[in-house]
Amino acid sequence: MTYKLLSFSLAIMLLTILSSCISNSPRLGQDQAVDIAWEALKPNTSSGKSDNWEVVDAHRTTGREVVGEFLDARFVNCPGPLPPENKAIKSSSQYWYIKVVPAPVFPPTQEETLSPANPPQILEPHIKEVIFLIDMFDGQVVARKFTCIPY
Repeated sequence: MTYKLLSFSLAIMLLTILSSCISNSPRLGQDQAVDIAWEALKPNTSSGKSDNWEVVDAHRTTGREVVGEFLDARFVNCPGPLPPENKAIKSSSQYWYIKVVPAPVFPPTQEETLSPANPPQILEPHIKEVIFLIDMFDGQVVARKFTCIPY
């Protein structure tokens, strides 16, 4: 009788521990999602420097809220290697929506004179913006949308 009670108690404890692990799946934080987006963008940048980019939007979303935005995602006139194909966006899944743009180019100081021999520095001249959809639980880039300027 004691053996059965002990076995039953251990089984209940094990089920409780397992169910708490399953229901509390870790979600990526915003900083982690931004880091993942940067690593996915880096091969397509001119500079390879994250300081030359700004995150202009980072929020949690569901697939149904953004799926339409990625339907026409193309990779035309963009520098760097062709990124992987976008994966299916699940309408009820939770994602991080990360939008990055090149950091603004600051105007020259009064001491600097612009001319054809001394043009303004453009840090990232070929990409206008990139949007990433990152799975909130496994950190996979599910979809990306590049808006590029012909070069």
